[in-house]
Amino acid sequence: MKQAITLPYGTVTDISPDIKLVLANAGHILGSALCHFHIGNGDHNFVYSGDIKFGKSILFEAASWNFPRVETLLIESTYGAKEDIQPTRQEVESAFINAVNNTLADGGKVLIPIPAVGRAQEIMMVIDHHMKSGEMVEAPVFTEGMIS
Repeated sequence: MKQAITLPYGTVTDISPDIKLVLANAGHILGSALCHFHIGNGDHNFVYSGDIKFGKSILFEAASWNFPRVETLLIESTYGAKEDIQPTRQEVESAFINAVNNTLADGGKVLIPIPAVGRAQEIMMVIDHHMKSGEMVEAPVFTEGMIS
């Protein structure tokens, strides 16, 4: 941590004599960023990102996308085929609430394996919101792993 330097989004930082870095919101998890490199005198602009999320969520604004100029774009992709049309957030949350409520009403237990930190953060916010509003049956919630 002694070697770490925190940079806010939008700050232009010289990382070498002819390369500048500007971080932008990736909308993914806390601290995630798109890296926008200005190479030379702005002759070449390169944007790199791991996971990004363009939809606004409970925790995050949508990822930044409006860069002044980009000649090269490199993005990791887990999902994204043309046929990968997702239902609306409202539809997903409603189905989730119904599944949890029905399972608990039948005396069952609900286990939600969530391998990704960002998704775990988001699902905890959804559970909290819907339990507080009375839409979801109140039940103990336990976490394990990186989200803890």
